[in-house]
Parts: sequence; structure tokens; C-alpha cells
Amino acid sequence: MIKNLLCLLSISTIVLLSSCGSDDTEDIINEILFDGETLVGENGIVVDLGDSEDHYEVTFAISDGDINYISSSGSFQFSTSADFYLLFGAASLGTDQFNTGTFQFRTVVDAVPDDNFFFSGSFKEGGSPAINVTEGTITISGSSPNYTLQFDLTLTGDKKLTGAFVGTFELE
Repeated sequence: MIKNLLCLLSISTIVLLSSCGSDDTEDIINEILFDGETLVGENGIVVDLGDSEDHYEVTFAISDGDINYISSSGSFQFSTSADFYLLFGAASLGTDQFNTGTFQFRTVVDAVPDDNFFFSGSFKEGGSPAINVTEGTITISGSSPNYTLQFDLTLTGDKKLTGAFVGTFELE
């Protein structure tokens, strides 16, 4: 009787575990969709800016080619020969370390919220001038240096940028 009960429990457990797989989750694909075009990020860099009031700030940059961080007189710049780049700052609530989560866009003149936010977002593709993020959400998951960034952004001119970047970031 106990053998039958244990066998039944074992089979039930196997059926339960196999039916609770990743049926409900989508695999995140390393693709960014912009203006009807699919772009694939290859490189990322993250610069640790440290704590600022009650938030911890970092700057992210992704591109489809080499990307380099340049620090000059307190301003943060990136150089790249890539076809596209996306650059933004992110501030997580708390001052001990950068914490992942969902980040809403805020302009620099907005009051600092009691939540995560991102700021100073810009996107450049090909020979076109860079355009700015005007609203949207970025979800950041993983842990340094391996992050997944998921985008749902509106840019200048009501252009949409959606998708994700999955990768290992160079740390600065």
C-alpha cells in the first residue's frame, strides 16, 4: 500500500513539474524594432555613477558594433562606429547598489520620484541625427554584468522603439 502511494505521488510530481514548464513565458529575443526595421545589439557598456540623493545611478549604452566610454570634464560620452546606438541613464531607488526592475522615463527637470526611473535617453541610427526618448518604460533584469533590457519607448516624432537587448556588458 505504501509502495503504491509513493509511486502515485512520484508520478503526480513528475506530471505536475513537466506541465509547469515555460509554457507561459516567451523567450526574450535580442532584437530591437525601430521604424519598421529590426536591429540586433551586439555590445553593451554600463558606467557606474554611484549614489545620488536617494537613488543609485548607472548609464547604459548598447550598439551593433564597438562602443567605447569616454569621460571628459564630468560629462559622459560614448564613441562608436556602429550603425545604431541607444544610450540612457537609469536610477534605482536606494543608495547601496543598482537594483534591477521597471524604470519609467523622467525628464531631468521632473521631480525625483520615490521609484526607479530612467533619463536622458537618445537613439541614433545610420547617418541620421540622434533623437531623444520622450516617454516609455525599460525593464532591466539580471545582474551585473549580464543584463536583459526590454524596451517600450516613444522617441521624438512619435517614433516607436521596442524589443530587447540581452548580453554581457563591459563595466566602467
